[in-house]
Amino acid sequence: MSTDLRPDIILPVSKGKEDLFSFKLFAGENWQAGAAGLFRVMLGEAWVGGREVRLVTLAAAMEMVREAACGVLGMEYDPHEATMPPEIQRGATVRVRVEEPDGLGSGHELARVRTEPMRDERGMWWVRLCGRRGLVPAAAVEVVR
Repeated sequence: MSTDLRPDIILPVSKGKEDLFSFKLFAGENWQAGAAGLFRVMLGEAWVGGREVRLVTLAAAMEMVREAACGVLGMEYDPHEATMPPEIQRGATVRVRVEEPDGLGSGHELARVRTEPMRDERGMWWVRLCGRRGLVPAAAVEVVR
């Protein structure tokens, strides 16, 4: 990687007339072949992840922008209040945490997603799973295939 690497996008973060820091995205291909669509993020003059090369999707990078904006504005950051729908497709197989009815433990089970993610009035994303009643928070499922 060359030392004259230039960011693909620079988002300056200011409050009023005060420049606070910049948010920079660099194409992942600069670090890893085949990393199209992934980015390395720099906040100010520091890499997110430090020395470890951490590549993220554009959606994850924009979530970092939202988190930084909450900090600048003095607002509480809530990761469950995602502005973009989660990458969960109808028909996908997901792992979901389940609590035992007797309260003696918990585990995981696999389920198939019955609906596209839907957002409630508070901004939280939910999915409906086959074989389960009610909605499940999208943040509580992990896509396995």
